[in-house]
Amino acid sequence: HSALKSLDVGFNNVGNEGCAALASAIRSAASNGGSLHTLYLAGNCIAKEGAFALSEMYKGGVGIRRLHVTGNKFGPEGIHALVQAMIQQQERIKRFHHSSEILSHNREDGGIEELFLGGTGMGSFGCESVAKLLEVSKTLQVISLANCNLDDKEAEVLADAISKNVQELPLRSLQLSFNSLTCKGIESLMNAVWKLRGLKEL
Repeated sequence: HSALKSLDVGFNNVGNEGCAALASAIRSAASNGGSLHTLYLAGNCIAKEGAFALSEMYKGGVGIRRLHVTGNKFGPEGIHALVQAMIQQQERIKRFHHSSEILSHNREDGGIEELFLGGTGMGSFGCESVAKLLEVSKTLQVISLANCNLDDKEAEVLADAISKNVQELPLRSLQLSFNSLTCKGIESLMNAVWKLRGLKEL
C-alpha cells in the first residue's frame, strides 16, 4: 500500500519467517512508490535470521526511519548485521548528496532516526556495532539500549563514539535503563553527552 506510513505488528509471534516476509514486502513496496517510515516489531520471537532479513531490507534502499525491535533475541550477530546495513545506508546517502542526485520520496531520503534495541541480547560485539553507528550518524535522534546487559566497558565504548560525533549527532533521547552501569561508566557517558546540544531525555 503506497500510502502506508506506519506498520505496528508488535507482540504477534511473527518469528523469523514472518519477519523475512515483511521485510521482502516492504522492500517491494518501496520500489513501487511506498513510503513506510515506521516499523514496530517488538516482542515477536525474532532471532538473528530475522535481523538478517531486516538488514537486507536496509541494503535494498528502504528508508525506514523508526524501527522498534525491543524484546527480540537478535543476538550479537543479528545486531551487527542490522546496524552495519544502517551505516552503509548512511554512507550511500552521503554519496548521493555529494553527487547532487535527487532522491525520490519513496527511497532512503534520510538515515535512521529512532532505533529501539532493548532486550535484544546484543552483547559487547553488538554494542560496538551500535557505537559505530553513533560515530557516523547525522540523523539518529532516539536510541534505546535498555535491558541490554551493558556494563562500564560498553558505556566507555558508547561514550567514545558519541564524543567523536558530538557536533553532528542530533541525539535527543538516550535510554539506558535496566543495565549494569556503575559510577565509572556513568562518568564516561556524562563526559560525552553533556556536549550534545539537543539532548532532552536520558
